[in-house]
Amino acid sequence: MPDTRVRRFLQKFILTSAAEVVFRKPVRIHELVLDNILEYSTSLPTGQYAGKRWKRRQGDGWVLGEYIDDGADDGTLLIQWTPIEVITRGAKDV
Repeated sequence: MPDTRVRRFLQKFILTSAAEVVFRKPVRIHELVLDNILEYSTSLPTGQYAGKRWKRRQGDGWVLGEYIDDGADDGTLLIQWTPIEVITRGAKDV
C-alpha cells in the first residue's frame, strides 16, 4: 500500500487528468442557472477553496467541477467532476 503522500498524488492525478474520472450521478440544472455558472473549459479557477464550483464543456455536454477537501491537514484540494443534465427553457419535466 503506497504511503499517504503517494496516494494523494495519485488521487489528484486521476481526478485532474485528461480522462476526467466522474464519481457522481448527473445533476439536473436549469439552463438559466447554468448560464450563470462561471465556465472554465480550458483552464482551472485560480481562487481555490473547498466548495468552489464551475462548469466545463466536455464533448457535447457539460460537467460541474468542484474543489473538495481531501481530509489532510495540508490544505490539499481535489477536483470532483459531476455530469450536468441540462433542463431546457420551457421543459415540462422540472
